[in-house]
Amino acid sequence: NLQSQDAEEGTIVTLHCELSKPGVSVEWKKGSQVLKSGEKYQMKQKDSVNELLISKVVPEDSGEYSCVCGDEMTAARVKIKGKENF
Repeated sequence: NLQSQDAEEGTIVTLHCELSKPGVSVEWKKGSQVLKSGEKYQMKQKDSVNELLISKVVPEDSGEYSCVCGDEMTAARVKIKGKENF
C-alpha cells in the first residue's frame, strides 16, 4: 500500500506503510539495501502506520523503496527531479 511519488530535489519525501498488525517492526529498503536511521532517513511508527522520511532528496535517491514486515512487503517507486530541469 505504498504510494509512488514524484518530488523535487531538496524536498522531503514521506512514504507511508500501513500494516495489518500494530507495533510490529518493519525494515525499509531501497532496492536490496536495508536503510538505517540517520541524517538522510528517519523511520517513524505510530500504531499500525510506519513512515519513512527521506530528507534533502537528490536525483540519486530515485528508485524503488519497500517496507518489509516478515513475509509481507509493499513497494513504491520514488522519482526525484533535479533542479536543473525547471
